[in-house]
Amino acid sequence: MTIDELRTLTRDMILAIDKGGPPAVEASVAPVRLALAERGQVSGCHVGLGRELTPDETVEWYAGQLLDIVDKKAWFAMNSLINLRDHLCPA
Repeated sequence: MTIDELRTLTRDMILAIDKGGPPAVEASVAPVRLALAERGQVSGCHVGLGRELTPDETVEWYAGQLLDIVDKKAWFAMNSLINLRDHLCPA
């Protein structure tokens, strides 16, 4: 999957979560999980690198944070992720 496809998929998922809330989220993030895996990344990727991320790595990080929130059921953090969508994962 290209970075542009990952960006679109992640943005679409965030919009769906914003509308549907936590109950429908866990199963629906499977495509994001698969897309990151295809790119050699996992939930929480690029955390702690100690350097500024490239724009492509930022999109991967954003997708990884989405998965991390779902995996940990840290729903309190989801609103922040939604609010940062345009900044961290621009269209």
